[in-house]
Amino acid sequence: MYSTLNVRPSRILPDLPLQMAELHYRVVAIIPNPELADRYAQWLIRGHLQDVCNAGATSAAAVRVRPADPSAPIRIESHYTFPSLAHFDEYERLHAPALRQEGLAAFGPETGIRFERTTGETLCHVLQS
Repeated sequence: MYSTLNVRPSRILPDLPLQMAELHYRVVAIIPNPELADRYAQWLIRGHLQDVCNAGATSAAAVRVRPADPSAPIRIESHYTFPSLAHFDEYERLHAPALRQEGLAAFGPETGIRFERTTGETLCHVLQS
C-alpha cells in the first residue's frame, strides 16, 4: 500500500530566496555519566526547549542518541527550527547569550559536559499524510 506524500521544497527551487529557508540549529551535549545526562535532559524538557521557542524557534526537540558503541559517551541533541536565517540571527543576538549563560551556570565545564553547535538550512520537507 502506498501513502500520499506532501513534499514541500525550500531551497530546491531557484526562485526561493535563501532568507526564506528554514534554519535548523542543533546543540549536541556530550555527557560523561548517566546521572548528569538525566539531569541535563530534565533541564531541557522542563523549560529550556520552551525558552528557545519563546525566543523565536518554531519547534524544539530533545533527542538521546543511541550509539553504535555502548561504551561511547552519552549524547543528547537539542534540535531547533527557526523560520529563517534572519530569525535565527535575531535569536543569536537578542536571546542566546542569556540562555547559554543559564545553561553554563547549571552545566559548565566543571561538569565534564562538552557542547557542539551546528546550523543548516532546510532543503526539502517530506510529510506523510
